[in-house]
Amino acid sequence: MSFSSNMQNAAVKLLNKYGNDITIILRTSGTYNPTTGKTDYVSNNIDTRAFIGNYTHQELASDNVNSTDMKVLIALKFVIVKDDVLEIDGTEVQVLATRTVTTQNALIIQELQCRKVA
Repeated sequence: MSFSSNMQNAAVKLLNKYGNDITIILRTSGTYNPTTGKTDYVSNNIDTRAFIGNYTHQELASDNVNSTDMKVLIALKFVIVKDDVLEIDGTEVQVLATRTVTTQNALIIQELQCRKVA
């Protein structure tokens, strides 16, 4: 096994042991419905485990982080992007920003800044 595979496996094991159940709702482009005034999306739900935490006081001092934002650590084989939606404890949150940790060009873990959907 390579170093990157070992790191990926370690991240998954830790999240499986200490993480929370979440659902990732990947929405593909939909069609605009002029009757309702909304866009109808096609969703693909993926259940996984993630660590959900809060931001530090120093991070909250930034203009980009609200006190209600969540820091979500997730280990997947694909990248979550800005505007993707997660469901955490029955509440939908939108991904505002992402940061990836990689080694040897392999995705190890992602840090997501999430905010409740209004």
